[in-house]
Amino acid sequence: MAEQAYCEWYASHLYTGKGKIVELGAWLGALTIALATGLRRNRGKPGPNAFHAYDIFVWHHSFEAAVRGTSIEAAYKEGADFYPLYLQTLASVRDLVTPHKADLVTETWSGGPIEFLLVDAMKYEALVQNIQRTFFPSLLPGTGILMHQDFMHFYESWIHVAMYLLRDRFEPVCALPESGTFIFRCKTRPDADELRFPGKVADLPRELIEDAYEWAAGLVPPEHRDTIAAAHTMMYVHRAEFTRAMDLFERYCTRGLYHASAEFATMANYVATNCAVDLRRRLPTQTSPLEHTSC
Repeated sequence: MAEQAYCEWYASHLYTGKGKIVELGAWLGALTIALATGLRRNRGKPGPNAFHAYDIFVWHHSFEAAVRGTSIEAAYKEGADFYPLYLQTLASVRDLVTPHKADLVTETWSGGPIEFLLVDAMKYEALVQNIQRTFFPSLLPGTGILMHQDFMHFYESWIHVAMYLLRDRFEPVCALPESGTFIFRCKTRPDADELRFPGKVADLPRELIEDAYEWAAGLVPPEHRDTIAAAHTMMYVHRAEFTRAMDLFERYCTRGLYHASAEFATMANYVATNCAVDLRRRLPTQTSPLEHTSC
């Protein structure tokens, strides 16, 4: 609800029309509707094609938990196209939205300056690469807003390193309460070299990772720092460095401040289910065949 409120408020009160509003990862359209509702109330009367929304609109099994108990529970199977449902959901604001059914690993942008960029699509490294390379250079320096919806989430560990590398180009603004979202403002346009990101987080230097997470923890308020610590831990799961992940889990959670953190509990359950690794259990030695396993 905080994300929806922010999007509606921004589009109605702050959006000037000097650049486009772009949403990456529209899913079922809650934030699309919030942004469009705000645009409807914007006194500047934004021009045509002011708002572009992107998604691949392919159903993934991870969506099931979020729609349980709703009218679309069990309505879609893995790989199903739910674009028609998205368009149906947008019926009341369809005149204000230009939707794109697109793969953001390969999509390009030629729509001019971007004033507001909502990113909820950096689900793996190739998406980081193309989204940064394609959309970030069009953010308006000085006023362009980047809404990173997964900054305070355990899974997308690459986001923190990517933003750390761009820390001189983006100014931290605020964390949205009761959400995973952090807001940045574009200070100056990043160049092509700064926007590069490796194809695998295993290629990132460990020193860079540690510096990035120290920086990220300093951005968010204390009540959200467990999410950054969980993402730090998950980074080493993504790198298949499970001993290091267990060390961090113990430091942050088992013996640390976040022993009651729901984010750590969710992460531990995810890793146990998808990687067959129990982060709550220490390995007897510092090396293990698990270090060569990926999930």
